Amino acid sequence: MYGALGITMVTYVLIAIGVFGTLTVAEVVGYVFAVDTLRNAPETFTAIVAIGVLAVALELLWARARGRGPTEAPPPAEAEPVVREPRNRIKEEAR
Repeated sequence: MYGALGITMVTYVLIAIGVFGTLTVAEVVGYVFAVDTLRNAPETFTAIVAIGVLAVALELLWARARGRGPTEAPPPAEAEPVVREPRNRIKEEAR
């Protein structure tokens, strides 16, 4: 299955390691930034937290104003069914 796409399972493992590593580094950087800002500039830290809380509150108000809850997805768009050709016509014609 994977060989047909030219992608091996090793590729998926390497991608997963890269994503995990990137997220881990981002978490550490975010933590160090938060602690450093809290120690050296508590007013800046307070402003960042206040902006985050304000953003969440505005999002909840906006979702309520539009008439749907914060976790309710918009209705799906109407789409035409996709008709696909068989992948291997020779095998299909031989049957």
